[in-house]
Amino acid sequence: MDTLGRTINFNYDELKYLTSISQTWNGAARNWATFGYGELYVSTNFRDQYGYPLTVIGGASRTVPVLNRVGLPDGSAYYFDYTIWGQIYQIRRLAPDGHQLARTYYNLPGDTAEPQTDCPRFTQKRESAEYWLDGGEAVTNYSVASDGSWSQVTAPDGTTVYKEFYATTPGWQKGLTTGTEVWWGSDKKKWTTTTWTQDDTSLSYQKNPRPVEMNIYDAEQNRRRTTISYTSYSLPSEVKEWGGANGDVLLRRTENHYRWDAEYISRQIIGLLGATLSYEGGGALLSKVDYHYDWENHYSAQAPSVQHESLAY
Repeated sequence: MDTLGRTINFNYDELKYLTSISQTWNGAARNWATFGYGELYVSTNFRDQYGYPLTVIGGASRTVPVLNRVGLPDGSAYYFDYTIWGQIYQIRRLAPDGHQLARTYYNLPGDTAEPQTDCPRFTQKRESAEYWLDGGEAVTNYSVASDGSWSQVTAPDGTTVYKEFYATTPGWQKGLTTGTEVWWGSDKKKWTTTTWTQDDTSLSYQKNPRPVEMNIYDAEQNRRRTTISYTSYSLPSEVKEWGGANGDVLLRRTENHYRWDAEYISRQIIGLLGATLSYEGGGALLSKVDYHYDWENHYSAQAPSVQHESLAY
């Protein structure tokens, strides 16, 4: 119930499945959504990189309950179709009279459990809707490098491409996003780079990785650069925003100051902001925000009160 006395009810059946979300209006119940369920026979067929079967814990074949319908107040409904792997490959929206209004289809493996060495992935998404594209489909294509170094999405226009790059060198950075590109035809319009650090860079595995520098470039040779410094608790202490053709002109600097009171630290309450200060590139203070906390009965930190002071614009 909210402050105006409005109550929304979540209704469940005897098996604890959510069956509807309802609200009473002028004494009458109104369903905002209804939910339907079915049973799906899942039969996976995983192989290792050499083609040998893998042992699946809990059994490779079993019947599981799945959500297959969500009804809306206007009488229309969304229906979900699943593959034998238990993945949704088709979403259909039907009108109250049963005719199809829209459809989204993913080209996942269908009714046969073809051998897979990893989670089955789609390479196409096909979308259609009533009175749209003269009955045609909008097709989005997905591809990925065999070594995991990049993945890309090609928009339905066939010329706009979004591409992400990932670190592949063995070590803690493996798998982290190192850059992105946006292409229109043969022209690279925008690209980014990201540099990472973590709590202990000598480790071979990840331990709280976080970005220390991000760059944004475009075809007009603009550049926006951001650098981040961290406290000993890996909290962002200073964020610098840079401009200029070489990314060396400081535009703004933001400092974060944290509360290190003994009563907080002793209870592992780390990261409470004490103040945030913003400076222009020349060093003039632009604004300051102070955070104050109530410590009720010395057991829990309450919601902060915020005091904001703008010094310059």
